[in-house]
Amino acid sequence: MIILRKIDLLGMKTVIAYALVIIGIPNLVGILFGALVQTPIIGLLSVSGKFRLTMLPYMEVFCGFGAVVAAILLFHFLGATLSIAIPIIIAAWMSFYFWRYKQSPKAWGSWLVGIAVGWFTVSRLFS
Repeated sequence: MIILRKIDLLGMKTVIAYALVIIGIPNLVGILFGALVQTPIIGLLSVSGKFRLTMLPYMEVFCGFGAVVAAILLFHFLGATLSIAIPIIIAAWMSFYFWRYKQSPKAWGSWLVGIAVGWFTVSRLFS
């Protein structure tokens, strides 16, 4: 009886973790993380305003990285197993957003690079 409860609880934690990824909570955390990292870096690049504007889409790599790290930590703290579906879901959400609202393809590519870098580096620490 206790074993069945433990299995059921683990399954429920996995469902909760995937539900949070699907509704976009790690994406929101990634946007916040990216803003916290981008702001000082852009401030340090105190050259011309034109240079700042051209660099801004490429700084979105921090948002993608932060989103994947948030998802990995979510799964780690809930005790759920990581799978390749996590970065795919995050990338699908961001692709929908960027193409639906006609955002910059450079920023979209930066998000995808951040997702890939975060997944292939940080997920190894928690597996």
